[in-house]
Parts: sequence; structure tokens; C-alpha cells
Amino acid sequence: MRFSIRAIGKIKEKWMREGIEEYSKRLKPVAKVDVLESDEEKMPENPSAAIKGKVLEKEGEKLLRSIQDSGCVVLLDMNGKKASSEELAAWIAQKTIMGTSHFYFIIGGPYGNGKDFMTKYVFSIPPDVTVHELVKLFVTHPVSAVPVVGDDNELLGIVSEGDLLYKKVKPKVPAYLDILGANIYYCGFGRYERSFRKLLATQAADLMTKDVRCVTPETDMETIMNLMIDEHLKTVPVVEKPNRLVGIITRHDILGAIAATELEEKMAENHKSTEE
Repeated sequence: MRFSIRAIGKIKEKWMREGIEEYSKRLKPVAKVDVLESDEEKMPENPSAAIKGKVLEKEGEKLLRSIQDSGCVVLLDMNGKKASSEELAAWIAQKTIMGTSHFYFIIGGPYGNGKDFMTKYVFSIPPDVTVHELVKLFVTHPVSAVPVVGDDNELLGIVSEGDLLYKKVKPKVPAYLDILGANIYYCGFGRYERSFRKLLATQAADLMTKDVRCVTPETDMETIMNLMIDEHLKTVPVVEKPNRLVGIITRHDILGAIAATELEEKMAENHKSTEE
């Protein structure tokens, strides 16, 4: 097992450095612990939201480059879910049982984490991944859907938690009418054909949805929100021509962007009030 701490800037807090040192000693018999501290990007005084965003994006890119494999990535954030030592230990134990052996703990710089950090770290799979492996991946990674990619990150399809449920649901005989020996299906045979194909699937290529609703990096947030609401989507891939996967957007990302915008507006109002 391996624990990797990736941080922007030096970890200056004495209690934190002492904690890392102490737990590194405790974990030494069973796990390797390594720490990589990347330099902070220079931030001017009283930066605008645009400048701050660019700085955070550069820091996010540094963090992404420090992630060398498909280990479990944990972004440490003040607005994240709080857990006690016992809860964290139980969570790690569950992950290791399901096959995770490398954990990354990400610490952003003094201005926080770029909003695109987790969006650009896309967890994807090749088309020959088995259904058994897919189940394990969904248990060990907090995602609701996983893109299936080919050569040069070409988006081939997407597999959702709902797709996997077909493997566990008892198949229902399609309702149909027998008219002069011909079977006429109430909902159209195509719908049932797709359902049975997923039921018999053994690989991601057989299970995935090929007609994927996507957006581009230039798509505005309102359009993405409307797409998610209208199509009942939890995850939307971001692609560049020719159908190359470059990111992914989830409902959580949208809510995070809304919260960040509201926080910036509130801070601007407070700053204006202070000047007056």
C-alpha cells in the first residue's frame, strides 16, 4: 500500500508536519508514504477573479502531473466531507478490500483549489474491461458514470451505474400482441433488444451507451445545466474534435461552480461595503 501527499507550497504548519512524520513511522511496516511539495504560482495583490482562476488552473496542472497512476485521489478541501480517524480508516480498509493500493491526498495552495482540477482528472476505461472489474471500479471510485475510450483518448461510449444494474435485475418478458402470428411489441423491439444486450454483456464495449450527450470546453454553464436537467444526466463528457475526451462535468462540479460564484460575489460586496 502507498500513500502520496501532493501539496502546493510548503507545508508550514508544525502540527501538520509532525503529524505526517509520526504517521509515516506508524505506517512504515505496512505502507509507503511520500510527500511532494510543488511551488506556488505567483499571485498579484488584489487579484481579479480571472487572474486568480488562471493561477489556480496552473497549480491544478502541477498537481495533475504529480499523479502517476489510477490510484484513488482524495482532494482535501475545507468544504469537503468531514471524517473522524476511525471513519477514514474504515473507508481506506473498504477501498483496499476492493483492490485499491495507492491513495493520493491533494492539498491546494493558500487560495484553494482550481474549480477545474477534478474535472480534468478524468477516470476512464478501455472497452475490454470486464463487467466484474467495472463493478469493483464503481465501488472504489466515487463516480456515477465512467467514459469508455479508445486510442488517443477517443470517446467510444459511457457506462453508468444504471447500466450495471441490468446485470442484477431479473429480465422481464416484453409485452406484445400476437396478430396473425406476428409479435408486435408495445414499446418497440429496439428497446428490449438494447436491454437484453446489456443483460448479456461481459465487457464495457457491450454494456456502454454509444450515443453519448457531450459538450465542448467552450459550452457555457447554463447550457450544460439545461442538458443535465432535460436529459436526466449526472455526468457529461467534455470533448474536443475529433471526439477526443478532455474532461468530464458532474452535477457536483456545477454546484461547486455556483457556490464559488456566490462566494466571490459576497466577498466583493463585503469589500465594497468596507471601502464605503
